[in-house]
Amino acid sequence: MRQSLLQKMKNIELDIEKSSHKDKFYPLSFCYVMSREFDERAALKLLGDHNPSFERLLAEMFPLYDGAPLEGALPERSADLSVRIPGFPEVRIPSPIDWAVHTGDIYRWRLEFHGLKWLPDACAEGRAGRRSAERAILDFQDFVLNRAVPLDFTWDRFTWGDVALAIRTNALLEFLDTYLESPRNANRQVVLAAIQILVIQIAAMLNENCYTTGHNHGLFQDVALLRIIGRCKGMYARDEILEHVSQRICDLQMRKSLVGGMHVENSPEYHLLFVRLALRAAGAEALGQSAKKEIADALSQALRSLCYFVVPPSQIVPFGDTARRNVQQDFRKIWRRARRDTLLGSRQEIMDVVDFLRSSGDERTPDLPKNVVFKETGYACFRNGWMRQDVDTSSRSATCVFLKCGSASKIHKHDDDGSVQIFAFGQELILDPGKFSNDRAAPGSRQTNASASHSLLLLDDGQGGVRSPRRSRILRYATEGTPWVLCERVFGSERLLRALVLFEEGGVLVVDIAGSKSRLSGWSQFLLSPTLSLCERESSPGHHRFEGESGVGMSISVLGVAGADRCTPEHGKLNFAESHFHPALGRREPAAMAQIRFDTRGGPAALAVFLQPERAGGPPTTAPAIRRTGGDLVIATGKERISIPVEIASTTRRSKIRSWISAALSVRRAARRRPPKM
Repeated sequence: MRQSLLQKMKNIELDIEKSSHKDKFYPLSFCYVMSREFDERAALKLLGDHNPSFERLLAEMFPLYDGAPLEGALPERSADLSVRIPGFPEVRIPSPIDWAVHTGDIYRWRLEFHGLKWLPDACAEGRAGRRSAERAILDFQDFVLNRAVPLDFTWDRFTWGDVALAIRTNALLEFLDTYLESPRNANRQVVLAAIQILVIQIAAMLNENCYTTGHNHGLFQDVALLRIIGRCKGMYARDEILEHVSQRICDLQMRKSLVGGMHVENSPEYHLLFVRLALRAAGAEALGQSAKKEIADALSQALRSLCYFVVPPSQIVPFGDTARRNVQQDFRKIWRRARRDTLLGSRQEIMDVVDFLRSSGDERTPDLPKNVVFKETGYACFRNGWMRQDVDTSSRSATCVFLKCGSASKIHKHDDDGSVQIFAFGQELILDPGKFSNDRAAPGSRQTNASASHSLLLLDDGQGGVRSPRRSRILRYATEGTPWVLCERVFGSERLLRALVLFEEGGVLVVDIAGSKSRLSGWSQFLLSPTLSLCERESSPGHHRFEGESGVGMSISVLGVAGADRCTPEHGKLNFAESHFHPALGRREPAAMAQIRFDTRGGPAALAVFLQPERAGGPPTTAPAIRRTGGDLVIATGKERISIPVEIASTTRRSKIRSWISAALSVRRAARRRPPKM
């Protein structure tokens, strides 16, 4: 079980109280590096014991420093500091900084402030910014040495937070790179304070209580450590630390972060981040060849998976905490870094995929199947063509459809099990709301993460809200021929199945099947792109047509399922509610939610919706015929017949146990009511 933050803090406190000889990398122990007696000799011992002087150590670590004497004056400690974090207003904070008070209300501001990420920019802004950065360094040193770790655990989760350690390490390196360019204005005490804070981060990142396994935060730390090791040729226990970091990267990141080829953090954006971090780790000079090979193997798998989530125009599918943005620049950086690396650049299967990503499909098609299901992490990705060249040359749509149901972890996951997204003709048509913010407490994030904002079937909880499933997963699928996937959501003894099919012509069929002995009430909903407007209502029963200014549109048809109960007396009627989607991080725009009632009388029932992307003047399409036959859902078109095995009755172990208990209690109650024999 993952440790709570409070338990982590207590364990770190215990480590600090231990005698230093028990630490794994003595003298890289908390009681050594967090001492007020930490001086230049201690810095030399830790970071470069072959250097004869502090200046030589600095020149080795920071190439822009020429070894000249540090002659800058000590900054005053009473004036206000100017804190500028991109995307936020400038803040004036009195020195000495009370880091416990100045936490801010927004996650990213707080993280960058305590992570000292703003110091390099401040140092480069001239004398006033340089003074602010110097005072912040000295104040942070005092804070850490006075408190060791925070005893009031309610105010700051980032002082020892896993990702903040890596952010602070990189920020300190960049600060010193800038600060030491002008040694005549650099104060020796400030430099030593920055070095002490830096080695405290190293000690913390080597402490397992501060490390997260199978998560990008842990990989951030490993990459930051490799950066330090590369700069410090004489670091204490360098070989042991390097072996330790290499083992963590291979065993705890490459093998545990990818499940079935997909990253465990439930968001294509974080899968992309994993790829970028793994590329940095693979390119580290200090890393051994065996570790580099294992990273390259994981990268090969991760890059192939990433291809399925790239959609025009150069963005990735916004499941979970994924923001809508153009990722072309990210792919170009991946291409340049992979091309420079000797090991990666020599592996043709990696470079072919990287070339595809760099061009976003304009220049080449990847040598990959068009359809894939990542069952363990809960993704289905189907398409009838790869990217823009198919859109431009096809008289019909090159449709990409995605479904999310299940997960390998809860990290960055939204309440979106069963949700669907459709891209066609280079546009989004059926949406996921996307990412509003990294701050889960923000109202916009809470609304976005909720199931009511996604394209799925919702069950009414009877109190004005919706029910959350107890368990969700992908049950079965087919990726050859006409691809389909069947997923399951379990609500107590009730069970909802959703089948999704992509036809060759680009139409998408969604069939929801309810298995319950009790009556169910809810609605199936689809979040529509704001570019679409209703242009044809009820041209035939249950049929609606939408179109955008570009001529690209979509029809929504509610179909009958022979052999299954209709889910509502108003079967086929479409209603609309207002919802939101996020075109970019922190932005919201109104969008329409198309809703179809879902009410059952008890027993198996089904609701089928056919979504056909269209272009004005394009050829007409014919909706499929759907029938429930025994335990199968049979879907027929003019060309083919698809059979999907569905078990409509609830078969969960817990529901069976409940049924047995209920039956036993009924027998006992009946026996008690039986009149005595005369």
